[in-house]
Amino acid sequence: MLCDDVALHLSAYSAADETSLPLPLRHHLATCLQCQAERAGYRRLHRELRHLRYETVQPDDQLLQDVLDSVRPPATVTPIRPSRRKAYVGGIAAAATAGAAGAFVLVTKLTTKGHRLAG
Repeated sequence: MLCDDVALHLSAYSAADETSLPLPLRHHLATCLQCQAERAGYRRLHRELRHLRYETVQPDDQLLQDVLDSVRPPATVTPIRPSRRKAYVGGIAAAATAGAAGAFVLVTKLTTKGHRLAG
């Protein structure tokens, strides 16, 4: 087994005891000082991570606000749609225009038909 192959498996087996290691990995670790040192580093890392499980960190009260301020840009308020009053006025104006156009068409047709009948 080569050092590159061992390096791929060391993190998975760093916390394991010696007897649970695959035989080729055990043989390589018995003779390679570099891989032994790397395994020792992984063991220290696992030990420190186990201790961190029980550590509690109380963040500063202002921390959340500081993080949010740095992540999002300052707020700018821009209306997405017109106000309700403008919408109502616009709707009424559109209805009145449509009504006037309909009345104009109706009067025009009635007047045209009246002239034909009279003539």
